[in-house]
Amino acid sequence: GRNKYGYRLGDQYRMDAWFDYNFKNGISPRLAGYYRIKQAIDGFDETRGNNPADRYFFSKQANWDISAALRYQKVFKGTQLALNAEAGIPLAQRNINVDNTFVRTLYYVNLGLGAAF
Repeated sequence: GRNKYGYRLGDQYRMDAWFDYNFKNGISPRLAGYYRIKQAIDGFDETRGNNPADRYFFSKQANWDISAALRYQKVFKGTQLALNAEAGIPLAQRNINVDNTFVRTLYYVNLGLGAAF
């Protein structure tokens, strides 16, 4: 659907892959990567006018990243609950878009809580 300003975000497609080596203490060195395609915004927000800064978002984008990371997972005994923490640095990355703007990631940190039921 469209929002109240008459446009909608484009579809996004993403493929992830990773390789973990699990140690018994919950720590895992990891090699992770993704490839993402994001379609352009469809429509025009008249409240913003013809803003050149919006050109980036009104064009198709593709980017990929391969990172080295360290992951920790703690599964709580007697429950289906797990705490996850991961920190990584990109080894290689690339953005492809209309004006060749390159947004570089220096590092990332993820925290998560998961449950199975």
